[in-house]
Amino acid sequence: MIPLLHIALLVLFVILIYAIIGIELFCGKLHSTCVDPATGQLAQKDPTPCGNEGSAFHCVPSDALTNMGVKWECSANTTWPGKFS
Repeated sequence: MIPLLHIALLVLFVILIYAIIGIELFCGKLHSTCVDPATGQLAQKDPTPCGNEGSAFHCVPSDALTNMGVKWECSANTTWPGKFS
């Protein structure tokens, strides 16, 4: 069981490194970017604040738990083709 733990730690370390690289590359470029809930396309070229109630555009989730869930689905290769198509 110890070798499996070492492999799991290595995989988590690699995901952490890629997450840090992604944060440095994008560096707030996607912050407060609104999407149209019907089409999933960007609503405007300029980033504007979003509202999550009523007829306002919905913000893209940017909390750590959602992001880690998407990373897990991509690495596990279970449901990610449906999310990005």
